[in-house]
Amino acid sequence: MTYDLENCSTPKHILNPGARGRLALLGAAVLSSLSLGACDPPKAGDCEGECAENTLALCEQGPGDDPVTIVSGAIEGDALLLDVSYGGGCEEHGFGGCWDGGFDLSQPPGAGLSLWHDANGDGCEAALEETVELSLEPMKLAYQDGDPELSGTILVNVEGLGETLEYSF
Repeated sequence: MTYDLENCSTPKHILNPGARGRLALLGAAVLSSLSLGACDPPKAGDCEGECAENTLALCEQGPGDDPVTIVSGAIEGDALLLDVSYGGGCEEHGFGGCWDGGFDLSQPPGAGLSLWHDANGDGCEAALEETVELSLEPMKLAYQDGDPELSGTILVNVEGLGETLEYSF
């Protein structure tokens, strides 16, 4: 699948580089060319395979707003790991993250993101749990602003998590 960043004929988003069989992470040049709100991230099921899942997109709100509880979170390397619980069991669920592309002025700088959940109309009520993995590489690339040797720390605030996670690289 090709992502056209000029006319939004396909969605603008940044993919988790470690995801099985997914497209590679788009470069820093692409990150800097994205404009918020120009295109919506894809819904789970809109793409072949699992392209909508496990993405950190530049967006204000994700395509799914179904209930999800974030139980805990951690950062390992460039991956944000969120243990989540939700109701369902009859349909495949999609998860992804939205980040506005900015940092606050704290020291170290902070960045807020939200987790979206698309239940795909699943009306079942089984209590499900899983770990959602999102790549934080887009944040790192934005922070480094073209200097891949630059190290730093970002305080990651995930809406609904209740704690701040430290992302050092």
